[in-house]
Amino acid sequence: PLIVVVRVDDIDARARRLDQKAQTRLIATGLSVGVLAVILLGIAYWRRFGEALAKLTRSRTAAKAATRERDLTLNNMAQGILMVDANGQVAVVNQNALTLLGLSDSFTQAGFELSDLLTHERTIGESIVVDLHGGAEPDPDLLSVREHRRGDGVVLEICTRHLPGGGFVQTYTDVTE
Repeated sequence: PLIVVVRVDDIDARARRLDQKAQTRLIATGLSVGVLAVILLGIAYWRRFGEALAKLTRSRTAAKAATRERDLTLNNMAQGILMVDANGQVAVVNQNALTLLGLSDSFTQAGFELSDLLTHERTIGESIVVDLHGGAEPDPDLLSVREHRRGDGVVLEICTRHLPGGGFVQTYTDVTE
């Protein structure tokens, strides 16, 4: 039998162990620095996220307050007002408009279709809300004013102004007296 004996000097073995320890320390240090960098970036992004969230919350609060003020203003007007956007949706309607137009409870919130309103008018035999521009391109600078006598004798003055992007705004005033 053949026996081979290999001997490593203590100095070489120690050098290898020291090299391995140095590599391990270097890897551990690199990983620690990497983890620390990720944590610091996370903290920075979390702060930015918190600031953005606070700004968004302030914006939403301001928007709610503005909406509340707008609704209070519209519902305390002597006139009825109806705004229809370019897509044919009623974007704004106040309580006086609902009363003067004789609309049912299903029309109490903005967001319904103009076509639904026109269908309702045909059902009750009235034609109050109309898009008056005679087929011509509507002029946003032109104010159309007309009177309408409802079936119950109430006379309404209806002012219509077309919006630049499409749609229109109508105001209704009871001028019976």
